[in-house]
Amino acid sequence: MWTPYTTPRTSAIQCVCGADAVEEYTGEWVQCWGDACCGYWFHTTCVDMPSSLRLRPIFQCPSCCTSPTSSPLHPPQSIKRLFDCCQTNSWRLFHSLSSSSTAVDLTSFLAYQPPLLGGCNGLVVAAQVGALAILQDMLHMFSPNQVQSSVNLLHQTPLHVAILNGHLHCVPVLTQMQPRWHHVADVYSALPLDYLLQIRPAEVLPLLQDKPDLVHVTNPSTGNSIAHAICAIVPPDFASLLAVIPVSQLCSVNHHGQTPAMTLIQSPHVLRHHFELLVQQLASSPDWWTCVDDQGRSVLHFALMYKHPWALEVADLSRFRHFQLLHLAAECALPSAVALLVAAKFSPQQLHGTSRCSGATLGTGWWPILHATSPGCVLELLRVDTGAQLQYLYHQSQAHSTKVLSILNSIASHLPLYDFIQATAAANPHEYLGSRCLFLQRYRKCLRLDLKLTQLKLHVASLIVVPSRAKRVITVPSERDLWKVLQSAAISTWKCPIQVEIAGELHSSKDAHMWTVLASQLRQLGPHLFASSSQVFELLGKLIGHMVLVGQQLPSAVLPPSFLSTPAEFKPDLALDFKKGLDSVLPNALDNWNGYERFLLLHRVIFPQTMSQWKATKVHYDKPFHAHHPSMLAFWTVIEKHLVPQEQLVCRLRCGQPLRITPAPTVGIVEKSVLGIPEAISMDRLHVDLVLYIRGFRKHAKHT
Repeated sequence: MWTPYTTPRTSAIQCVCGADAVEEYTGEWVQCWGDACCGYWFHTTCVDMPSSLRLRPIFQCPSCCTSPTSSPLHPPQSIKRLFDCCQTNSWRLFHSLSSSSTAVDLTSFLAYQPPLLGGCNGLVVAAQVGALAILQDMLHMFSPNQVQSSVNLLHQTPLHVAILNGHLHCVPVLTQMQPRWHHVADVYSALPLDYLLQIRPAEVLPLLQDKPDLVHVTNPSTGNSIAHAICAIVPPDFASLLAVIPVSQLCSVNHHGQTPAMTLIQSPHVLRHHFELLVQQLASSPDWWTCVDDQGRSVLHFALMYKHPWALEVADLSRFRHFQLLHLAAECALPSAVALLVAAKFSPQQLHGTSRCSGATLGTGWWPILHATSPGCVLELLRVDTGAQLQYLYHQSQAHSTKVLSILNSIASHLPLYDFIQATAAANPHEYLGSRCLFLQRYRKCLRLDLKLTQLKLHVASLIVVPSRAKRVITVPSERDLWKVLQSAAISTWKCPIQVEIAGELHSSKDAHMWTVLASQLRQLGPHLFASSSQVFELLGKLIGHMVLVGQQLPSAVLPPSFLSTPAEFKPDLALDFKKGLDSVLPNALDNWNGYERFLLLHRVIFPQTMSQWKATKVHYDKPFHAHHPSMLAFWTVIEKHLVPQEQLVCRLRCGQPLRITPAPTVGIVEKSVLGIPEAISMDRLHVDLVLYIRGFRKHAKHT
């Protein structure tokens, strides 16, 4: 059994190659160990340790070995031995073997590739371990043509390999050995300079200053110049690197027709000042702005696609008048970009696909507003040519209903856009609330109730017929017979005031008295009213339509909101007959009105308590709500300051009296006279949800 030696051993290095320090050697070591041995350390590569171990389990150096069969001091000169020197950076032995008069064929050495090392020859391996001294020897041993094909399985040259392994001290000698390596792309289409920019960007500028010809290097695989590489990576010394790149390279295009500016915009590291630096460098050659790639995209197209609207502030937008930038900005949901383009006089009426830019393909043929994917973009587009765009949306509502519905949802749910529509319509009611604006006629649900009332007045004014000279008077024996007589009266037209003689007194339908009497009789009928025939309700619809036409209201509640809503929740069959009669007098005038809005239009609603009294005495809170809870403060702020009086009335009608407010996931009625509100909700969100609820977009709170 083997036992440890007791003789102390030294830790000195005294290799047979002459090395007395670690230096850059990367291979294994072996120590002379045995009875009365020196204990020096040797490079395994230099002493051929594998064969030594086959002869004896303990290594002894030649000076300590007494056996006549010991292995030779120097291993045999062979291609494999040279390769091992490259792999372990045993440069002294490599120099000795390669300069020996009995050296092997060095050309065969470059062709030697061990099967387990990824197709690497000795030159590639030397670059991989950073064997600078060996590479310097190879510089004098081989010509550039001999080393040209030295690559690994990834088609990476020694220059690639040295950079990827961090051996930048080898770059100058490798560049001198074969300058063309800077032009070779690996299987990832990357040049050595691409990797250098990624790993050690600070080393690129000194290299370019030392080798000015490198600024003209072009990637044969992608067509990218060094300017493209710098713009793709955006190193810290970006400005200094741009300063040494000629303008011709900054304007160059790759195989896809893309300029360095397009590459810069696509970089995840780009900031506005990087783009401004590039623009400054290219000030003498402004034509690059309008260069397009093989898909017809300019640098500003890429800026919009990659969400960099600030690029539009740097650019001269007058050069891009015929590009589809406004469509793209709207499609990319960039309101700030849309605002810039609209301010630069880009037309929101331009059809997509009519651009004259080179390479443009057939587009959708839409205006930009149909490309908009966010409420903010719709708002910025509608700030100009508002009427024309609303008309366009109306005419496109059949062919592109999904797009128009999305815009309608944006108007309903985005407060700035909703407020803009209301302010625009209120500022010019004849333009937007009259018959010319078909969009707001059809989609009047986008309007506040006060604007709906204004729109209705304009519509009614166009329907009133001037009465003939021979006025027909309907005679009613007494007030209690009014409803009975009206049911049997043959009224030829409902679009001019009706003259009624009640108990000898002449009244016009424009007077409130007739409707006060009628409301009293209808209320006396109570539930029997809704047992009447369909003909009676069709007549009632005509009568109520006439009442609206002459600007009157019923002084007391007769027709409940559930009957007036569409679709009706109460007596739906009779409601259809009622609507048929109403439409014969006011055709489609009350479409997109909800039941509570129609109730408010047809009835004179007067609450016994003021808003403050209702709030103080009729509203109760479920825990954790209380009068000073943040959500309740926001709720009352919206009710009292952000709703017009007509909407406040609708809110009180919908909520009921008394009212109980309870926590719920969304705003809406949880059960009768119980309103649900989220515990934590912002003022804007509550405003939107409450308006949606009041206008009938939401009827009930959602349950979790």
